Amino acid sequence: MVLAPIIYAVYKAIEWEWWVSGIRFGDVRFESKLTPGAFLGLYWKVIGWSWLILLVLMLWFGGVVFVAYSLIGPKVSGAEAIAMTMQNASILIALALGYIAAALAFGMVVRLYLRRDVWARVVGSTAVYNLAAADNVAARGDMVNALGEGFSDGLDIGGF
Repeated sequence: MVLAPIIYAVYKAIEWEWWVSGIRFGDVRFESKLTPGAFLGLYWKVIGWSWLILLVLMLWFGGVVFVAYSLIGPKVSGAEAIAMTMQNASILIALALGYIAAALAFGMVVRLYLRRDVWARVVGSTAVYNLAAADNVAARGDMVNALGEGFSDGLDIGGF
């Protein structure tokens, strides 16, 4: 389990280096000097933050249920108290709010480390050669409409 993030981070770094080094626009070419360990820290940050978010979520769930049970529990005993606690609308709303906050926090961590920081490292390791050859580049072909690339990008079709 500990090796999986390491292996995957190294694989993604090698894959990004290969992709970037294969980009050519006529005489303009790109080369990446991304090291295999370039993403290791990012993946461990995501794992660490994810564990912290899960810990806070578990504490939130436990605290909400404890408070609710302590308010309802003395009035009723046993399984009936647990059932009354878990069927209370305010408790379910509090649990749902905690779940939504955790989901938003996960999304924020992934966007920060696995989108923004990965791109920053890829771009920071990329060199462009013969850029002067791009001075006379002209676009050709038809414009893409909303049902072209934008639609397929919205469905996450395309390999990224």
